[in-house]
Amino acid sequence: MGKGEIISHLGSGKYSVKLALHREHITAKISDLAAQIIVLENSITALDPSAEGYETSYRQLTVLKLSCEKKKAYLENPSHVPDDPTLDAWCADLTEDLSGEVGTIEVPGERGTVLIQPGEGGNAVYDANRDGQLQPAVGSRSAPATFYNLAMLPGWQKFKPTYRYGTISNIDMATDTCDVTLEAAISSQQDLGVNQEDTLVGISVDYMSCNASAFENGNEVLVEFVGQVWAGAKVVGFKGNPKACGFKFKLTRGDGTLITDLDDLNLSISVRDSSDDRVSISSPIYDSLTESWSFDITGESDPDGYWVSYECDDGIEAQYPFRYKAADLQAAGDLIKPGVFRDTIPYWKSVESQDPYDGYKHCEESYVVRLSVQSSVPYKVYYYWPRHYPEYLYWGHPASEYCTDPRVELYFDTGGYRAISNDGVLDESFSGLGYKDYFRIWGGVVSASAVFEVTVSWTGPGSVEFVCNPSPTEPYVPDTCPFSYFKTSLRVRAGATYDY
Repeated sequence: MGKGEIISHLGSGKYSVKLALHREHITAKISDLAAQIIVLENSITALDPSAEGYETSYRQLTVLKLSCEKKKAYLENPSHVPDDPTLDAWCADLTEDLSGEVGTIEVPGERGTVLIQPGEGGNAVYDANRDGQLQPAVGSRSAPATFYNLAMLPGWQKFKPTYRYGTISNIDMATDTCDVTLEAAISSQQDLGVNQEDTLVGISVDYMSCNASAFENGNEVLVEFVGQVWAGAKVVGFKGNPKACGFKFKLTRGDGTLITDLDDLNLSISVRDSSDDRVSISSPIYDSLTESWSFDITGESDPDGYWVSYECDDGIEAQYPFRYKAADLQAAGDLIKPGVFRDTIPYWKSVESQDPYDGYKHCEESYVVRLSVQSSVPYKVYYYWPRHYPEYLYWGHPASEYCTDPRVELYFDTGGYRAISNDGVLDESFSGLGYKDYFRIWGGVVSASAVFEVTVSWTGPGSVEFVCNPSPTEPYVPDTCPFSYFKTSLRVRAGATYDY
């Protein structure tokens, strides 16, 4: 156990840390030696060359002074006294906002792999009584003390254990207990094994706010021995790549907009378990530091994982990871467990031009409808053929029924486009899209059919233009033509509901 200072956060709970080695004894020795050197120099200066025994005294004082100078130089030499090392270290839990002085963990009780104390609830803040401080051997008070510490090290590691690494198994989320198979722990002194047992059975899990539910069988974990007693073993973290309690999602819309709590994009998140049942979650909370939305499962946990979906304004509902087509949803391989994730919500926005006649046109008039589309994914355009509104008198009353509504589907794909009609696939020039003969009057009275020619032009990404040129089989005469108005419309769809 030791002391460190956070230099920077490298992401996902990994930090750059500068270890603070205990140097007080070294500093005190250097100060004492410097004082002794001054005293010896003054003593040498005060000697009377004419006094009896001068040469002997001079020689002895000079030897002592040189000895102090060599000791002082040795302690001041970085090759003998290491600088405070800077290294990368995982926090034992997924705490991503550590700063300042923190407590470190060395397994198995001496410098090797270094972790940072679990940070939940401020636990990682350096505590001298709990964490102590690593000290170079040269910094010991005396050579006998150094020898004693090294001789006793294996016994202390074995019978006064602090932390060990192991592999977790047999996780019981109901009781927050598990088994752990320990990694071999070898002391640097005499290469002695210092584990009392190879396996810990039925030990508790104490991790952040979710305990055992953060772990999966096979994870490499950190075991703490509370009170430095073997029977006090409990799992308190991960050896590396710590996991979150609950879910954390960093979400970006397909146009590059980061989804935060400062915009009005109306983000909504839904979760389903592996049985496709909706699961209750806590209200998502945005963290500006990690740019992530966090939420927990508030209902019964599902060991098989969850499907997580989200949507926002001008976006298509998507399921992690970036699934928005019906055929791709709820695949078993997309079930996820609590952790940290990133995903994109497809961007989708369309605007249809306004018709000057409120959508209704006379039969012989040509008009243009434009639809502007912004999309980060491929999409479909549906074109509905004109609806006919007849002014045909039936028993003295105007008929209000209109024609059937055949549909042409235009598919626009990334890198190109293709068109599909009710009658089959059209080529890229949209030939074959031009004519459709049909007409139906309410009450079963059928009139002569009309031909409506439709010209479709692709004017570039995000824009579709339709030019409708009606060509009735009979000249239009007000109040006599079996139809006098028609209406057409554009419909654009994209996303999970539609297959491509």
